[in-house]
Amino acid sequence: MKYSIFIISALIPTSGLSAMVVSDNANGGTHNITTVNAPLDISDIWARSGSMNGGSATYLGYYDNQYWALTANHVPNGNITFQSGTYSILNSYTLQNPPGFPNPITYSLNTDLKLLSIAGNNALQLLGSIGINMLQNITPTTDLYAIGTGISVSIGSAYNAGSRQKQWALFNPDQYTAAQVSGMGGYFFVEKLDTTNRYSFSAAYLDSGGGVFVNQNNTWLLAGIMNAIGDEDINTVISNGDITVMLDLSWYAPQINAIMNVPEPSTAALFLGIAAINLVLLSKRSRRTCRRN
Repeated sequence: MKYSIFIISALIPTSGLSAMVVSDNANGGTHNITTVNAPLDISDIWARSGSMNGGSATYLGYYDNQYWALTANHVPNGNITFQSGTYSILNSYTLQNPPGFPNPITYSLNTDLKLLSIAGNNALQLLGSIGINMLQNITPTTDLYAIGTGISVSIGSAYNAGSRQKQWALFNPDQYTAAQVSGMGGYFFVEKLDTTNRYSFSAAYLDSGGGVFVNQNNTWLLAGIMNAIGDEDINTVISNGDITVMLDLSWYAPQINAIMNVPEPSTAALFLGIAAINLVLLSKRSRRTCRRN
């Protein structure tokens, strides 16, 4: 089965796009108010999820006398808007794949993640900080929340038949993989849209850089970043089978914390005991067509 992988930012070609659609058969599909129908209180992760001109971003906190945010590397630099205001970018740091990443010749050293130092203020600092999930513990039974600021449309609608809207989605990832997206390799988890499922979703045009969160022991952690979508039938309408590709931040937490100068426990064990990983998203026989911005 062929999938085309598309980067979900403002610079993506206008073909084969998917947009955020949420499958929640019990409570309806569109979530644009902080806690409407959310099984958990998501006010904290909602407030730290913001928009950029070419995508979305997540506020991490105030460390080493600087304010920090995270987005996808392919999202163009520009101002970030959170509930507390709009902020400019001071510095940008592209993250790299960890030692031992598969196929170092085929895959790039860099990954599709970008850490941003921003010109914040006290209002932003009041949001506090959020930790990065440090463990490779995301499974198909893990409840994850994705928050993005992209386009909102419905199944069967054209990719651009909606308006930009901040939304959340609760889902369980379908697969874990190592892959190449927009010329950049990385460790990803994947969600395949299934509207017969209680909770499922497809990410959106302009959702790139949006956060994927997990609640562990009543503490929110940032587990991933949305990076790309795959369209099975390569058309311009939303359909079941579309996939969303998200970078697993547990592999990149040591770099993020080191740049922000955040004290952290030893993470050497995180890179041990990892066996061979399939280098496809959904099928060993699948062929991907990748498109850069």
